Amino acid sequence: AVTPMDITRGALQGDIDDIVYYFCGLSEFHSYDFQRSLSLLEKINTHSYDSYFLIANIYSFKSDFDTAVNYYEAAISMENQRLGAYNNLGGAYHSLGLNEEAIETYNYVIEREPKSYESFFNRASAYFDMEMNTEALKDLDFIIELHPDLYNGLLLRAIVKRELNRYEEALADLNLVIKLNPTFSVAYNTRGTIYAELDSLMKAKKDFLKCIELSPNLKYSYYNLGRLYMDQNKLHEAKVQFDLCIKYYTHDRYFWTDDVNIYSYGSSKDINTQKALPHLFRGIVCHDIAKRTWDVHGELVDSAIIDFGKAIELDSTIALAYCRRGRLYISRSKMGLGILDYNRAIQFSPNNGCGYKNRAELILNFYRAGIRISKQDVEAAIKDINTAIRLNSSDEESYTIRGSLHNLLTTVSN
Repeated sequence: AVTPMDITRGALQGDIDDIVYYFCGLSEFHSYDFQRSLSLLEKINTHSYDSYFLIANIYSFKSDFDTAVNYYEAAISMENQRLGAYNNLGGAYHSLGLNEEAIETYNYVIEREPKSYESFFNRASAYFDMEMNTEALKDLDFIIELHPDLYNGLLLRAIVKRELNRYEEALADLNLVIKLNPTFSVAYNTRGTIYAELDSLMKAKKDFLKCIELSPNLKYSYYNLGRLYMDQNKLHEAKVQFDLCIKYYTHDRYFWTDDVNIYSYGSSKDINTQKALPHLFRGIVCHDIAKRTWDVHGELVDSAIIDFGKAIELDSTIALAYCRRGRLYISRSKMGLGILDYNRAIQFSPNNGCGYKNRAELILNFYRAGIRISKQDVEAAIKDINTAIRLNSSDEESYTIRGSLHNLLTTVSN
């Protein structure tokens, strides 16, 4: 809400109409009617720091960070001694993935406000995204020493410590967060991810369910619970959780981009990958249920193909989606589409072995089906399986495939 102090502070320089448009726009901003707020602010004739700052914040809320950067810079050009725009400019850079620029901006603020815990927190987040976890931890230790009950700082520190494999310390931070704020659902979700990685699956499940109880629309806990059920081979239960996760992705008005909120069990920090993974794993679950029930040509397989396609649409680099869909295409005698998916898996994710492995195995399947195979085909398949083993030396099936291919090479050579 607009307070008398806002008005008496002299936020705007200009005529009375400009002042009215600014505060009406500010009121609409607080009501989350961003379009109405922008339409009012556009009527201002002579802009000031405050009007540019407000417009920039609106574009940040709308996730149009490029435009937000322009308006934050305009605000700074009006009054470069006020640091709010610098701090938010760093946030916009961070959201655009320009972490070095973000850190440079936060450094500027910290030099002028050495105890600005917000800037230290934001810089730690940028360091974390750059996998500079030691630097992130230093910033977080500093602000938590100043503010021991800053539970957002404790939460991010727990995530950083998790990345450093300091699991017990991370759990201690999360336990303190929950003690300080027992209804902070994200803390339960994050603690659950650590329990899952430590194979304490019952504790992990309890935390994910508590998170859902507190925040039924927090999509990540459904995803995490689905992954946990997959680990326990409870495929139907897993599918229900992925259904819910995808439902809440679909109905979100604004998508969180703060790593503190989205950090998930077995997941990526990339926003498109985060959206794609529930479709990928629901597709895997549908396919596995179909195999378990010998219904390899039914609706579940159709659903799996659709989910793999959706995952690829959201993140074209997920090799496993191409490999799984390729297998399904080949099982339905759509050889061209299957081979194309294997080739795309290799093209978009050359450091993932599944595309090479599946393409190599396909030569064996062709031979077993009575299709004529040349020596060159087998040699190319051996090259593929060697690459797959180099990329994933722990996959025992790949060694079996390589042995079969060497036997086949002897056969076709003779």
